[in-house]
Amino acid sequence: MQMNLFTEEIRELNYKRFREKSPIIQKRLHAVYLKSVMVLSNSYIGEGPDTHRNSVDAWIRIYREEGPEGLSILRYRSPISEMEQHAEKIKLSFSDSLIQTTKEFSHKIYELTGISRGLTQVRKFIKKPGSKHLQTGHVSAKSDSAKQMEWKATVLDMAINEAEKGSCRNPAHYASIFVMSIHE
Repeated sequence: MQMNLFTEEIRELNYKRFREKSPIIQKRLHAVYLKSVMVLSNSYIGEGPDTHRNSVDAWIRIYREEGPEGLSILRYRSPISEMEQHAEKIKLSFSDSLIQTTKEFSHKIYELTGISRGLTQVRKFIKKPGSKHLQTGHVSAKSDSAKQMEWKATVLDMAINEAEKGSCRNPAHYASIFVMSIHE
């Protein structure tokens, strides 16, 4: 069945089918374009982009009902984790405490919500946007915590205060202080 489209609509389809960012939307627009310019079956049109004839039929139906904007909408649903329902409660309870391992995090989540998940699922939850996953480095055995605290109180805190006040005269100096704080 031939689609009867105006010349402007065909030009718009031809223009958009290669300029869309998403390859899925390009595929849809291309299929509708082919159907509008040639008398081809949905099966034949589907062979090029490797899609089923029913998908081509659905795209044509969407185009007739909603126009090219309808083809640009991706209507995929992904499952939502049970932990997402408790995300705010979890974030609030962990904002103050320092948890060092994923196993600890998993146990705390179980205590809070009653939801038990494997370590891989907990890691994925931690790394979602809005969460901050800190990577820690090696602390040398030679470190002197008393000396570090003294240095922090005298040098680093002073540099931070000056930077907050906006009286930082030499940014390179403060960059070197930062590097020293990491390696000291």
